[in-house]
Amino acid sequence: MIMAFLFFMLPACGIFKPNKQGRPAVQEPVQEEVTRVRVYNPSSGQYELVPESEVRVDTVRLRDVTRSSAPPITEAAPVREGEMKEFYTMSLLMPFNAIRYQRISDPVDARGRRFIQYYAGARLAVDDLMREGYRIDLNVFDTEESNAKMESLLDKPEVRGSDQVVGGYRRSNIEAMARISAKRNKAVVSPWIPGFDTGTPAPGLVQVMPGLEAHAGAICAYIRRAHADARVFLVGRDTDAEMNRLEMFYDASLASGMIPDSVDYLLIRDQTSDLKETDWSTIFGEEDEDGERTVVPGKAVFIIPYYTRSDEGFVNSVLRKIHAERWEKEVVVFGLPQWLGFTNLNYDYLESLRLHLSTISFTDRTHPKYASFQDRFFDRYGIVPEDPAFQGYDLVYSFGKELHDHGTEFLREMTGQFTAGINLGFQLEPLYPSTGPDRPAREKPTYIENR
Repeated sequence: MIMAFLFFMLPACGIFKPNKQGRPAVQEPVQEEVTRVRVYNPSSGQYELVPESEVRVDTVRLRDVTRSSAPPITEAAPVREGEMKEFYTMSLLMPFNAIRYQRISDPVDARGRRFIQYYAGARLAVDDLMREGYRIDLNVFDTEESNAKMESLLDKPEVRGSDQVVGGYRRSNIEAMARISAKRNKAVVSPWIPGFDTGTPAPGLVQVMPGLEAHAGAICAYIRRAHADARVFLVGRDTDAEMNRLEMFYDASLASGMIPDSVDYLLIRDQTSDLKETDWSTIFGEEDEDGERTVVPGKAVFIIPYYTRSDEGFVNSVLRKIHAERWEKEVVVFGLPQWLGFTNLNYDYLESLRLHLSTISFTDRTHPKYASFQDRFFDRYGIVPEDPAFQGYDLVYSFGKELHDHGTEFLREMTGQFTAGINLGFQLEPLYPSTGPDRPAREKPTYIENR
């Protein structure tokens, strides 16, 4: 403890005086005044007055800091600090296509209902942020699924001045937002279509729905954990495009730690609708000389990486083939989230083949906000919330909170952290044009992907 003392200089006159006879002065006794201070006595638990001379003062020795001990600061890579504001603005650009509905009796199609639900959830997120002290203004615009309208909206003063822009449903919309992000150094978020390379390095572009490579990594990592002893088959037609897709999954399997010899390609050249000319019987069982069939030991895992509606018939044929020939062998099939939109898959096949789908969206009914969100949503809108409502809430609440906590450079703080919402989780990772130890240190990310 450093203490400061005030010293008083006592006047000298009158203490030593010569006498009239010129004899040496006799020093008169002086009554010394004792200064007392209040000191806490731990024994009595009270403050007591004690002579100041008896007070022990803790001192701090100060060391001179010179250039030798503190070298001058040298130039380093600049770190951009986020601008902190009293309130922030978020613009939501959504394809409501309101122009199609001129009368209240006009029915809203499935896509329209999806975006209405999304917007309704986003509104509840803003309400919660405001109630918790986060000041967020939300601007909402209808893009009408028009490229021209999207371009004009991106030039509106309200959007240009936003701290964050969310939206864009078409590929061309996301490419336009990537250009805006790179040009204006603005955070833009693509919430609905799978991530892809826009061709423009955009460090501020967040693609919430991960691309196929992320799904391949997640599927193979899960197989490595849950089915480490299985033989894995990558199923696809024998074309260059589909071979590239299978190779992506093969690379993901090696990255996950699978043994290379445990992964095989199943290339299909059969043009028949029910794959009659394809024989996979040896995968599942073997026949001896007497025609007795025995099951091949071990588990078989099939990855069928198809996602377009035009491939639904082929997927169904492959499932039927595996179901018919697997005999008693244990089988697990992995597909992609787009299968949830397929309408003609046979559910008997899906159950018997223990189908697994990778998906970024899953409503967690144990989440602490789930029940209250359900009640509030129904009380306000008179309908039951669906997945898009939870997704709109999760995105606007999570990104709005991060924006308010860390300022306009919030993506730097959010990257690498995991945030769990009611339906969506966020773990943002930058994707770079090149990988490995030779990647330039200052190379800009192509975009940020939710992994």
